[in-house]
Amino acid sequence: MKFAAEEAAAAEELSRQALERARVEAQRLFNEQDLKRRRRGTPEGVVTTKTYPEPPLRCALCHVVVIGARGRTGRAVIEKLLSLGESVMAVARAEIPGVVSVPRWFAELMAKARFRGINLEWDVADVTDPDSLDRVFAGAKAVVFAVTATPSSDAGQARQVKDNSAEAVDNLGLGNVARKAGEHAVERLIVISQAGVTRPVVSSLSKALWGTWGDVGKAMHWNLLKHKRLGELAAIRECRETRGETTYTIVRATNLGNSTYEGSWGVAPESIKTLVGDNVDVSAA
Repeated sequence: MKFAAEEAAAAEELSRQALERARVEAQRLFNEQDLKRRRRGTPEGVVTTKTYPEPPLRCALCHVVVIGARGRTGRAVIEKLLSLGESVMAVARAEIPGVVSVPRWFAELMAKARFRGINLEWDVADVTDPDSLDRVFAGAKAVVFAVTATPSSDAGQARQVKDNSAEAVDNLGLGNVARKAGEHAVERLIVISQAGVTRPVVSSLSKALWGTWGDVGKAMHWNLLKHKRLGELAAIRECRETRGETTYTIVRATNLGNSTYEGSWGVAPESIKTLVGDNVDVSAA
C-alpha cells in the first residue's frame, strides 16, 4: 500500500511538472508574439513604435479576466483558457446586490482547476461602475469582454433600466473596461461583439425577416447593434490613448447558436469562416 501511494504521488508530481512546462512554453510564445508585434512598427499615433530588447516578463500569477462569466460565451472562454493552463479571474455582476454567489458549474470547475494547479477565481464587478473594475484588473495581462445587456433576464429585471440598457452595458460599459485596462497596463483587450454592428438597421431587418430568428419584432435589435458599435469605437479610442501598451481584438460573431461549452471545441476548423471587418451576410448566418 505504501508503494502504491508513493507511486501515485510521483505520478501526480510528474503531471504537475508537465503542466508547468506547458504553461511556461505558452507564456514564452505569448511574449514572443508580443515582441514581434511591438517591433513590427506602424504609423505614428496608432500604436507605439517602442521596442523591447527582451520579451516583457510576466509573472506566473498574471491572470486573464473574463467579464460576463455567467453567460454561455463567458463560460466557454473560461474553460478554453483553463485548458491552455492560464490563470483566470471570472467576473460578473452580483445577481443579488450585496450577495456573492457562483454558479454550480463554476464551483465544480474551480475544484478541477485547483487539482491541476491552475488558479481560478470568481469576483464581482460591474462594467457600469468603473471603480469596481480596479480590483480585478490589477495584475491582469488580458481582459475578455463577453458582456451584453440582458434586460429580459431575472437579474436584469431586478435592476434599474438605466443600469442594464444596451447603452449602459455594451456602449459605455465597454468604454469603461477599455479605459481601466489602459490604466492598469493590461496588454490585451478582446471584445466579443456581433456581426452587423456597422449596419445595424439592415442587419436587424435581415435577421428578422429572412434569418434564423423568424420574428419581425427582432428588427428592434438594431439598437443593441448600434450601441455595440459605439462601444467598439470607444474601446478603440481608449486603447490608442495608451500608445500601444494596451492592444485590442474585436471578434464579431455571426451566430453563436446553441453550441454548448462541452461541444464548442469539437467544431471542425474547416467549418469556421473568418473574415476581416464586418462583411458577413447576416441574413444567411
